[in-house]
Amino acid sequence: MKNALKFAAFALLAGVALPAQAQDAPAYTGPRVELRATYDFVGAGFRNTTDFQGRGTFGDDTSNEGTNIGGEVGFDIAAGPAVVGVYAGAEFGETQILALARPYRFDTGNNYTVGARAGFQTRGVLVYAKAGYSNGELKANVLSGGSTTLFNGYDENRDGFHVGGGAEFALRGRLYGKLEYTHHRYDRATISTSEEVRFSRNNLTAAIGLRF
Repeated sequence: MKNALKFAAFALLAGVALPAQAQDAPAYTGPRVELRATYDFVGAGFRNTTDFQGRGTFGDDTSNEGTNIGGEVGFDIAAGPAVVGVYAGAEFGETQILALARPYRFDTGNNYTVGARAGFQTRGVLVYAKAGYSNGELKANVLSGGSTTLFNGYDENRDGFHVGGGAEFALRGRLYGKLEYTHHRYDRATISTSEEVRFSRNNLTAAIGLRF
């Protein structure tokens, strides 16, 4: 995964060094497909639902980081001076999160996204904002000393949403590069009769793609 991230960053830098296709305003429209490499910062917070008359308290926040690799397909159209589009993506990787002072561990898994974006060209670069639906895996593992029935009925696929933004720029011919930040937040998961876990990701992504 780390090698994939380095490769994507190198590809972007190499593409910038190449002369872009001769055009004053690159056409950021039409269907596209891209390869993505992502730095994945994962956070989890644990909530005791019995405290404060059921309102609960948060504590023992923990986090970890890793790298993912994936892809995205999309379609963009011009809307006056703006560019709007839709996309769907998938990323694959695993980052472990230890539950502090608790006999279990969570492993993140695949992440899937569907959403829409809108942006404007400035000096030949498309600057955009994005938002949509996320579905991420949060796999529970019982460690030594933990109850084997602790996660009975636990659903490791968590629905959620994401927001973010980035910059897309023409490289050579129909190739383009992209740098992007995305924040994902997922539904809270019940892990016992008195405890929940919240789950989020902050992603920095380098991508290289092709328009058709």
